[in-house]
Amino acid sequence: METDLHKITLDDKMAADNILKSSDRRFCEYTFGNMYCWGVSAGLELCISDGTLIFGYPKTERFYMPVANDTEKTAAAVNKLIGNYKRLTIMSISAQDKSILEQKFNGVFEFSEDTRYFDYIYESEKLRSLSGKKLAAKRNHINAFLSDGEWRIEKITQDNKEQLFTFNRQWCRDLCGHMSGSLRNEMCAAELGIKNFDKLGFCGIMLYKDDTLVAYSYGEPINGDTFCVHVEKADADVRGAYQMINREFARKFCTDFEYINREDDAGDEGLRRAKQSYYPTDKGLKFKAVVKE
Repeated sequence: METDLHKITLDDKMAADNILKSSDRRFCEYTFGNMYCWGVSAGLELCISDGTLIFGYPKTERFYMPVANDTEKTAAAVNKLIGNYKRLTIMSISAQDKSILEQKFNGVFEFSEDTRYFDYIYESEKLRSLSGKKLAAKRNHINAFLSDGEWRIEKITQDNKEQLFTFNRQWCRDLCGHMSGSLRNEMCAAELGIKNFDKLGFCGIMLYKDDTLVAYSYGEPINGDTFCVHVEKADADVRGAYQMINREFARKFCTDFEYINREDDAGDEGLRRAKQSYYPTDKGLKFKAVVKE
């Protein structure tokens, strides 16, 4: 297997998608949009060869779990990485992939839970209906939103993307001084996604209240049963805007998907509370593996 890595570009999308879409992974890192928007500025590199995708950061010897259409190809990719990087770290490992590494590379890795990057995964129907006592507060916020003025949603298109840039930058000016470094990086990734929205194949909506843009959200499928929400931003001063964009996005794009992945909380306590308040079905448990010295 060749491992000639190169910096990620939009030209890699088709080949990467052919591998990613057929995998059973539900983590946000295993979408091309996430790889590209976060990876361009961070120097992410990848290699696609023999139906196998290897991607990560060779300078720091950190890679994500390789993706292939069978276990042997995955193991071969890991073996290549072990041979090339003496201080190798493999990230975003599922429990299933951890078992593969333990079986194929007994004693090679030391494992730990990568708690900062656990994904929040929900039943799609729950986010569309917000049914049940636990989510009553969400319904109350939405009812307040609906009772106060006119509202509408629009799909994100080439014609209205400039409004998103303006909204995004204002959102950042209002909050970036109180945000963690990870969330500031998220704003840059969000803008890269907006700029290349069509090329990345994203789906998204904008929420208006009395003709004023108050929220937007976009994402893409991870595989056949899970949709990933990459970005969700709203005006926190508009009651119900966050709850409304969340529900309407799920209703617009996720009816054919069993699960919705709303990504990790980037170690931000406020974001953690917000994502936990929707009661995830699966905490998206991830492991990290480091080659033993």
